[in-house]
Amino acid sequence: MLFRSGLEPGDEQVGVGGVVLHQEDAAASGLTGFPGPARLKLFPEPLQHFLPGLAASGRMNPLTEKRIVPLGPGQHETDRAAVGAFVTLDAGDDAVLSVERLRGKEAWTHLLAGTFNKKLIDRERLGRQFAATRAWTAEVPVLRCSYRWSLDGLVQVRDTIVDAVASLQLTSA
Repeated sequence: MLFRSGLEPGDEQVGVGGVVLHQEDAAASGLTGFPGPARLKLFPEPLQHFLPGLAASGRMNPLTEKRIVPLGPGQHETDRAAVGAFVTLDAGDDAVLSVERLRGKEAWTHLLAGTFNKKLIDRERLGRQFAATRAWTAEVPVLRCSYRWSLDGLVQVRDTIVDAVASLQLTSA
């Protein structure tokens, strides 16, 4: 999920999931992200924690408890944007909040793991995933955020990620 701010009631920009990535042309550097549907997909506990009383439109599908929360005007991105970094999330019971830049094979395997879908594993799709993630890691920094999973700590995790990505953009400018 791409986000500019957090999951707090009243936030101007909440988020957009299902981003489509595109390279404008073969000679161009960088990737562009295009927003997906104006919705959040959340499990009931985080939904109640961050957005109490918000009506969800129902379960995502019969196989999950995730809820679909439609976003209104001003709550989601509508324009494409340059991709400044990929951030992989690594939650653990004993993890300390930190962000580190991954490089080479480590960056590629973490990014590939985030794109993998166990149900869609045909040879052509896997080939495209391997090639695309290899190209993306050559163009865009990959960060790993380690943190201890706690609903109360997610705002601090978000702030740490935003600061890390902003720092990357300042050092590369």
